[in-house]
Parts: sequence; C-alpha cells; structure tokens
Amino acid sequence: MSFDFHDVVALLDRLSRPNPPRPHVFLVGSALTMPLAGHRGVPGIGGVVELIRQHYRSEFPDAVAAFEQYIATSGVNQYQAAFRHLNGRGGLEDANRIVRQAVLHAYAGSPVPDANDRKACERAESMVDAWPLSPWVEALGELLKQADGRRLDPLILTTNFDPFLSVSVRRSGGTTYRSVLDRDGNLGQVSGDGCHVVHLHGHWCIGDTLHTPTQLATERRGLKESIRRLLANKTLVVLGYGGWDDIFTSALIEALQSSQDRIELLWLFREARADAETKYAPLLGRLRAGYERGEVALYDGIDLCSLLPALRDRMRVGSSAPPSASGASGAGGAPLSRPEDSPPHSADEVLGRREQKTALLGACQNKQAVQILGLPSSGKTWLLRWVRWVAPVGWKIAEVRAGGLAGQSPKDLVMAIAAASAQLSAATTGFAAHAAVSPARAAERVLRSLLPLVVLVDDADKLADQHSFDAGFFDELRSQCQERKLWWVSASQDELASLFQKTGLTSRFLNDSLKVSVGSLEPDALLPLLQGLRPEQSECVLQVGGCLPLETRWLADWMRREPIHAPTAIELSQRASDALLMQMQTTFASRWRKLKRAEQTLLRRCTEGPIAYAGLADHERTWMLKLHQQGVVMEGPSGYVTNGTAWGRFVRGPHGR
Repeated sequence: MSFDFHDVVALLDRLSRPNPPRPHVFLVGSALTMPLAGHRGVPGIGGVVELIRQHYRSEFPDAVAAFEQYIATSGVNQYQAAFRHLNGRGGLEDANRIVRQAVLHAYAGSPVPDANDRKACERAESMVDAWPLSPWVEALGELLKQADGRRLDPLILTTNFDPFLSVSVRRSGGTTYRSVLDRDGNLGQVSGDGCHVVHLHGHWCIGDTLHTPTQLATERRGLKESIRRLLANKTLVVLGYGGWDDIFTSALIEALQSSQDRIELLWLFREARADAETKYAPLLGRLRAGYERGEVALYDGIDLCSLLPALRDRMRVGSSAPPSASGASGAGGAPLSRPEDSPPHSADEVLGRREQKTALLGACQNKQAVQILGLPSSGKTWLLRWVRWVAPVGWKIAEVRAGGLAGQSPKDLVMAIAAASAQLSAATTGFAAHAAVSPARAAERVLRSLLPLVVLVDDADKLADQHSFDAGFFDELRSQCQERKLWWVSASQDELASLFQKTGLTSRFLNDSLKVSVGSLEPDALLPLLQGLRPEQSECVLQVGGCLPLETRWLADWMRREPIHAPTAIELSQRASDALLMQMQTTFASRWRKLKRAEQTLLRRCTEGPIAYAGLADHERTWMLKLHQQGVVMEGPSGYVTNGTAWGRFVRGPHGR
C-alpha cells in the first residue's frame, strides 16, 4: 500500500479552518532556524561538525585524522558521530560549549558573549532585538502569540537548542515560559503565562544538550508519559524535523497506537513525494499503522519559508477595509496598546502619521523608492508594514530584515526577497542558470524574474555593513522602479546614501529616494490608546510619555494593569515616570547614542526649561529642527522641551552624560 501525500493548499485549508475538532501543536526541527535564503541562522549539521573539527585542531591535533575517519565510517549521521567521538576526549561541557558557539553565530548583538560564559549567554538571550529573525520565524512567533487554544495551542515543541522561538514570541508582544528536557522529567509540573516552549533535546545555555544516539534514545519513562498526556486530543504538526530515532519519536508512535490518547499527526516534508518515500522509508514504516487508521496525514513539497508567513496571513484577524491616511483606531474603537515592535494587524491600527502616510500614498503611485527614517523604537517598522495595505493589487510583497541576512550582498538580498515572496525555488534555479556571470549581475537577472514586487526592507542600515553591493545593482533597482515594476520601501535610522558613501559607494537610487521621517505622533492620534483610563491617568500618560508612540502605548497599558490611586497628581506622575524609566532604559540609551554630541548638549538644555526658537543661533536652529523631527523634543507655548518627563529625566541623569 502506497502513501497519499497532500499539497500546501490542502494544508493551509486544514490549519486555518475556524473551528477544528482539536487544536494544533507545532513540533519544529533544525530547518526552522538554519541559515536559509540569505538570512542568518544557527549552522546546520555541516556547520556544527566543522565547529567540532576546529575544536579538535585546537585541543586534540593528533586526533584529527581519527576523528575524520570515524565520522566517515561510523554508520550514523555525521552530526551524531562527531559528538560521539568527542565524548571520548571531552565531557558534556565541551559539547555544550560547541552548541553555544553555534547558536552565537546567529546573534547580532555587540559584544558577542564568550561561549564559555553561560551567564553571559543567558543575558544575550534576553536582548531580543539582537537576534535577527527570518520572516518565517517572525511569522511563527506572531502565530504563537495569538494562539487561543482553539485553532492553535499556545504550546510548541522543538528539538532545537536555540532561543529563537521564545525571542520571536516576545518580539511580537507575547510572553513565554519554557521546559528544558535534558533528562527524565514531568511536564505536568511546569506552568506559566503565555506560550509554553518545550526544548526536547536541551537548551543552549541551560542544562546539558543531547546529541548522540545513546543520549537521544535513552528510556525516560516519566518524560514519555508527559509527552503523551501533553499531546492527548491534539493534532501535532511536524515541520522541519526528520524524525530521528529518539525518545520523542518513540513516545509519539506509542501515543498513535493508543486508543486513549486520541492524537492526530500531520507530517510535513520538504521533498516531493517520490524523494520523501525513499529518504524517510523507515519513518513512514513506523507511521503506517496510524496512517491506515486515518490518524496520520502526509504533505509533500512544503517550504517552511513561505508556509508560515502564508499561514499567519490566513489566520490573522484584522480589518481588510482600504486604509486612509488619517486612520487612528482599530475595529470598534478598541484600545490599540500593543508593543511598537509587534506587527500591526490592520492598516488603521497604525496610529496617526497623516503626513507620512500621504507621502507614501503619493510615492506608491509613481513607484518612487522611499526611506523611512527615525531613531530606535520610533515607529519605523509599523509605518513600513502599513505599506502592505497600500501596495498595488496583485503584486507580491517581500518583507525582509537586513540585519538577518547571511551576508550583505546582492545575492543574499535577492534570495531573502525571493523567500519572503514565496519564490525561493525560482530564485534558486535562476542563480544556477546564471552561474557564469558575476553574483551581482546574476542577482539583477533573478530579481527581474520575481517582478512585479513590493520590497520592504527593515533595519536597512545593516545593508551597508561590510557589504559587496555595487552601483550597478542599485542602478538596476532604480531602473525597475522607473519602469513601475518594483516599489522599494526601507526603514533605517540613518540615510542609506550617507552610509554607503562612507564605504565609497554613491548611488542615484539612494540619493533620489523620498525621505520620510517619523517622530512624535499627532496628539489626537494618541486618544485611542487612552480609552478606559480616568482623566487624571490620561493626563499623566501624556505628560510622562509625551507624544512618542512606544512610551505612550506601554504607559497606557501599565495604567490599566496597575490601577494606582495616588493621593495627588504629582505622586501619580512620579510613580509613572519611575516605571517608564525603568522599562525604557535600554531604548532611551539606544536613542541617546544615535545623537551627535552637539545635539545631546542642546537636548540637555531643554531639560532646564523651554528654549525659544528665536533665541537659538543659526546652527542651533538646524539641530533643534532635526531633534523635533526625530520626536525627542516637542514645541510648547514657551519653546522646545523634551518629549515626555521620563525621557527628560533620562537626558538629565547620569545615563545622558
């Protein structure tokens, strides 16, 4: 009896149906966070084996030949063989350190922690903005953040050691708690708020990590029973995981054979049917009984890079009404107090920005390239994503994060664009066909094959970091925009032309692009955030947070969570300012560092009292206008002051010096 395989259309229909008989739970493997389509990630099997090889060259140079022979002849895959051989000369901590080295390949923060320092690695994990997310990992985080236990359970299982699942959920505005299973354990003893992330083979900086066949297959009866109870009456969706002969797969097969657990299984293969049946024959043999009972469904040709964004868009709840340039509230006028780095779910959820939206609408008509400019956490990303709702009908949309690219080159960028627009296979074929020309010229030709296209590039400053772009590639972008086949919109802290000019590259494409700055919100745009607050609370939010979107959103939510009845307005303001300053310390410091020394000096003067425009020298007026445009100062009746008392306290305090 042969197996039937279904396609991605059937899969999306099944996963997104409004009222499934049981919720879905994802199990994801290493393919989720590997470097793919030009995006940074954790090295795969070959990359980890190379790290072990480097360890041998450093620590055991006389054993390198034996190591190479063993991994070539051991009869197990190279990854497991390499760790098994390492066990003979090193201990668990050697293996754990190599795992930390591998995970840190995906870290974009500075400085990169020492892999020997677990505490430093834990601190790095808490820096969620320092982990570049691919579009598919970002989409999965959004799905898990919205999981309500109906279509999708707020639970995810992974054999990966890295923190990307927790980071992606937290970056989307959700919360997580985790279980790290490096030995026998009882998942029923674990509880928390938000999404439960279960690391089946260990975690990169907590406990030990499991790699060898003996470690992975060792009987862990308590864990086995916990997994069966955890998945009872659920549908498990297996993605990017090859079905190793480990304790989890054994528990899953036993659960499928049980009449009590009532588990259904959807196994997703990247390969086409014929290749999947050959490559995974032993696994399919173990699944056959469940398949014959109708409890297992198989899917072939599933590309996780395009599946997860497509599923996110299919399951997303939001207004589909055409956007206006003045939208300031969500459906039903509900409060819209979600974190600024959480993606908007409808066009009108992007508050205010009337001038900027009008400029973007005009640029869309002519397909003029646009650079959205602003300081850290000023709302650039939200405005960038608003473009989705004004994009030309029928055009594909590719949203990429430049900081997450594997390298800063035309090929890396085009491959990321292809992955984000569900055209990765065509791009891969295209680069192979143009292998005889230079990578930059091949990237131009492949890009043409992906059009028409809207390209949204977040964190675009990173494109200029140790790049290999040339004027010819940017000329190609300019030409395609002029032919109205491409619309490029980027978000960055600095103008791209000046960043590339520092590397010796000038471009008419970058020079001629429309510059749209984001800073303070219009006062009336803040009103939806204040719904449900008492008048004195609303006044306090505006006084302490100013008209900055991130501060106002957070402080309004804090007021709802912590309904403090302070005896005086002064005490309420003090408590709110203390809370916001503690929460925003890192954000404020990041903004402060982006300012020039002269701008910092002028900003400190604003904390001493209002500064009248007429009292400024010519060069100071230029600086003040820039500070006002960036939203770090606001103009009151008596002159310029810092935007919000909490920000003013930071500027005036020791961190602002």
